[in-house]
Amino acid sequence: MSSINVAIAGGTGNLGVPVTRAFLSSAFRPSQINRVVVLTRDATSAKAQELQSLGAEIYDGAVDAKALQGIDVVVNTHSQYSASEVSENLAKAAAEAGVKVYFPSEYGMDLRSLGKYGKPYEGKTIAADFARQLNNGALKVVSVYVGAFLEVLFRYPMALGIDLPNRVFTAIGDPAAKFSSTSIINIASSIVRLAILAVQDASSVPDHARLNGTVFSMAGLAELVGKEQGSQIQVNVGDIEP
Repeated sequence: MSSINVAIAGGTGNLGVPVTRAFLSSAFRPSQINRVVVLTRDATSAKAQELQSLGAEIYDGAVDAKALQGIDVVVNTHSQYSASEVSENLAKAAAEAGVKVYFPSEYGMDLRSLGKYGKPYEGKTIAADFARQLNNGALKVVSVYVGAFLEVLFRYPMALGIDLPNRVFTAIGDPAAKFSSTSIINIASSIVRLAILAVQDASSVPDHARLNGTVFSMAGLAELVGKEQGSQIQVNVGDIEP
């Protein structure tokens, strides 16, 4: 198989940079990856310049079908807080340009099994479903579920209900329910491998791919940290609804 061309939307972001670096890695390029195009709003930023020095093409113009001509894979690494039309327009452009594989902005827990607890993030599912309906489903759409990123767990623990100063962990739902944690760097490399496989044979990659790492529960994590620090951590149960 000839090497493929890839575009990374949000390629200078927290997830976009590691993903772009993975596509630029000598492990894949140039034998399996040819062009790596970073779609960004600011081509002059330090991150854009760094990626360009590594071999990426930097594009800060309008993202339409013309901009994606010749691209085989589009990886959307935009934040879930980006406007919904950003992801919709990107998916439309990819479909119109004849892109073979599209990765929507997922990279979290599989919301399909979370019920009401997935509501705060349902915009991601809506955007992925929208992409799957384009061109009568001709665009291969791969949603990647990775659990929680370890880098986020340790950098923003309060966002996940982990309050170490007050020794209180708050679980949404069952504290014994297990979830997976993964490393951004490992997931970035996995996305590259999935992209290569999906272009070669779309049926070889599922539409919904779960990548598991370390598995634990909030209750188990509280017990582990409590033993390590020598004092018990209280586990509360919260809810997304008032």
